[in-house]
Amino acid sequence: VKVTEQGETEERGQTILTAIVLVMVLYLSLPVYGGATMRSILEEKTTHVIEILMASVRPFPLLAGKILGVAAVGFTQFLIWTIAAGLLAGYGPTLAAALRPDATRTPWNLPTTLLLYLLVFFLAGYFLYATLFAAVGAMVSSEEDAQQIALPVMLPLLMSVVLLTVILRNPSSTLSVVLSLIPFFSPVLMLLRIAIQMPPLWQIAVSLLLLVVTTLGLVYVSTRIYRVGALMYGKRPSLAEVLRWLRY
Repeated sequence: VKVTEQGETEERGQTILTAIVLVMVLYLSLPVYGGATMRSILEEKTTHVIEILMASVRPFPLLAGKILGVAAVGFTQFLIWTIAAGLLAGYGPTLAAALRPDATRTPWNLPTTLLLYLLVFFLAGYFLYATLFAAVGAMVSSEEDAQQIALPVMLPLLMSVVLLTVILRNPSSTLSVVLSLIPFFSPVLMLLRIAIQMPPLWQIAVSLLLLVVTTLGLVYVSTRIYRVGALMYGKRPSLAEVLRWLRY
């Protein structure tokens, strides 16, 4: 039984199923598009195209162009999914009633605001993880090294899925609120909270603000790694060498 301002409504798992589906869409798509950014940089390093590009373009606009270009691809794909889901939610029940008038149907509610939040948190999460993947691509010179270093970048996403049970058990608990505000978890966990039980708007705003601030900080760090690491070949750099790159 779901209690809202309009009263009580009985559900049969629609809200939880919708939330889990949206979370899995984010969980599967963020590494795909982030990895595309990493592989783009790695491909330019292995073919030595990066040397020609950096001779005419500064590192920051070059890196920003890669991240924004892949983001445009991902946003277009998500927009297609959102329109398809909206049409299905709007016309699906009417079509089902016309085909089988006597069939019992479980009411399914997919609010437009939820789809908009999906797009917002996808973009915010993508920019966060894409900057990390871009730094990984600049640090290494082979696909094998990239896969090894990319594992720690993926760890927060994996932990987000593990922490789903905390949100599902009580989306309004203090632990759920704190976890959904952590930038590396919030693209998944805050969206799950929105889908299950709409949190206060200030919590959503704080979550997005922390995401933006963290992403800007990571862009600064990734750019400093990129401007040196993109022209480095050979063995994988150590942590001490990466820290020296940041001070150059």
